[in-house]
Amino acid sequence: MSQLKGVRRTLGLSGTNRRVLVHFLLERGFVAPPACEWPAPAFTSDDLTLLSALARNPRYNCIAEAAGVPAENLRAKIDALVAKGAADNAIHLASLAHRWQLLGANAPAPDGHHGAGVHPPGGSP
Repeated sequence: MSQLKGVRRTLGLSGTNRRVLVHFLLERGFVAPPACEWPAPAFTSDDLTLLSALARNPRYNCIAEAAGVPAENLRAKIDALVAKGAADNAIHLASLAHRWQLLGANAPAPDGHHGAGVHPPGGSP
């Protein structure tokens, strides 16, 4: 845990969670995405918006706002997204999304109608 705390501090991400830290490291090429033997599922535009919000925002209220999902439905939506991606959890899903090029430099462009813009690491602006 102290190593993760040191990495967060060095990267200017103190206080963020592991999911956002993993996305940050993968997006910038500090680590390689995990191997994956199955192709990306047929994620909808709403799924991709939620996936992006989940990877970039440490707090659930920010995820809900960025994805345009009511806060009371967020946990169920995330659980369904993790299941659709055949991932172990949201952190695993974010790393698989990098393998599938759904997040990062090669990610599909958002269509812009699914809620607010994504906040930078660390929470809301």
